[in-house]
Amino acid sequence: MKRMAWLCVMTLLCATAALAFSSAESFAAKLSEAKKTAAPAVKKTPAKNAPAKKAAKRKKAASSKTAEPKKTDAPVKQPEIPKAIVDAIASGDLNGAIILMRDEKPNPKLLYLTREAARLTNFRLAKKPARSEAHKFYQNAAISNHNLYLFLKTKGIEQKDYLNRAMDLYAKARRYATVLHKAECDLLKATLLAASGETEKAKKKFRKIDDETLRGDFESMEYLAAYHSAMGDVDGAISALDAAYRLNPDATLTWLAVGDDFANVADDPKFQSLMITWKAREASEKLTLSLPRPEKPHLQMTGDTGLFRPQKALPRYKLKKKASSSKKTSKKRK
Repeated sequence: MKRMAWLCVMTLLCATAALAFSSAESFAAKLSEAKKTAAPAVKKTPAKNAPAKKAAKRKKAASSKTAEPKKTDAPVKQPEIPKAIVDAIASGDLNGAIILMRDEKPNPKLLYLTREAARLTNFRLAKKPARSEAHKFYQNAAISNHNLYLFLKTKGIEQKDYLNRAMDLYAKARRYATVLHKAECDLLKATLLAASGETEKAKKKFRKIDDETLRGDFESMEYLAAYHSAMGDVDGAISALDAAYRLNPDATLTWLAVGDDFANVADDPKFQSLMITWKAREASEKLTLSLPRPEKPHLQMTGDTGLFRPQKALPRYKLKKKASSSKKTSKKRK
């Protein structure tokens, strides 16, 4: 009886389990069919003005992110000179200007101005030179006045005193000059006339100069380039400047870094491209050599092979004292 009851209970449990499994399968099948037959989800379509709004947003973001175009450094950029120094030079107080410049942090432009101011102060105190040295003496003083006049002109100051002194000193230098140096003095006077705005006088002066009388050295090409620059002739200035650069590249670049002769053509694209080319060439020609330090010497003396033997201490010899001349004569007499 117990066995029969146990079998009945087991059959009932199996039947209920089968019913539950079949109902679960049917539910899953119905659920999958319902998903398939269900209508697809409606996608949200963007508004008609959405692309335009997105484009506007992108433009706004781009304009806010992009910074202003980078201003490339000028090919020849000179440091700013304090106003007190400029005023001292303009007023003619060169000693005061020198003191102020020595108190500032040194840079090539300040050293250049200090040299020109010191040359003029020494010129005022100097005695009359010998005839053989007079041309160079007066021409150097004229060039210093010329350079200070150009410097003040770039600062918007027209100082006629430096201009007139330079013209007088060029005339004095010409009296003591040779034929070749006379042409240089005339060229410098024409350059100064052109820089002061008297272009017609400068042209007349320049036409009288014979090209064959110019020496064709670095200084002559330097003065010729300065003349064309003062006249606003960019091509002529570049041609003469290129000749000067081929003769002395370092001196040309130094002159461009401190001088004011090319302020009239400095903003021209041709002139700027030439300066950039020269700066790139100068940077490419700089070589730096760095050799690693060897950890061990290349030659080592190892073993007794007969080569590179360590040097032994040399034997010491006792030097006998030489007999005096009086003793030698006494021995001979005996």
